[in-house]
Amino acid sequence: MDNERLRRRKDELELELEHRCLKGDFNADKLKVVHMSVNPAATAYENHLQEVEKLQAEIERLKRKIRKLEEDHDTMTMRLNESNNITMNMKELNTLRSQVASLESKNQHLKDVSKSSHQEFREVVYMLLGYRIDRTGNTNYRISSMYAENEGDYLNFRFNDGVLDMLETEYSISLQDMMRTHLGAQNSLPAFLSALTLDLISRTTVAV
Repeated sequence: MDNERLRRRKDELELELEHRCLKGDFNADKLKVVHMSVNPAATAYENHLQEVEKLQAEIERLKRKIRKLEEDHDTMTMRLNESNNITMNMKELNTLRSQVASLESKNQHLKDVSKSSHQEFREVVYMLLGYRIDRTGNTNYRISSMYAENEGDYLNFRFNDGVLDMLETEYSISLQDMMRTHLGAQNSLPAFLSALTLDLISRTTVAV
């Protein structure tokens, strides 16, 4: 139940993050989309990553303790008439091993849920908005339309310090008129992407 709740919450946070990105104010002079300085969705997602890191740290701590107990056990087996102490240490050792197995299973499940949710989110965005978003670097993103005429028809963006920069590509150069209208005059990246989608659809219809 907790894992399902966590998954639903993560999906909600990712949708909120995407929504806030699309609502960013566009700076026409610098061709940048300006976002909130403090993003609750991004903070919550960072907390999720920290939870995974804490689990991994706890697993490593328990593994170190297990190694220490195993070393102590090897030493104790060389002694005589200490069967009670050996039994107690073996119980603790088995308990720790069980805890490590449980934490590793939980950690792997969180990673699997995160990966599955991310893939599902990308597919939903693609079906709803018509754009595939691929992360090409730590802060670099590439988007391509499902109606693109050529494989090289894509736009590149860089997210830096809360600002989304559109990077120049051969394809973006061919869209200067549309950029002046929707990015320059209207200050709207969503309007630009919507206009691009409609333009590509009209070309597809004419071609058919």
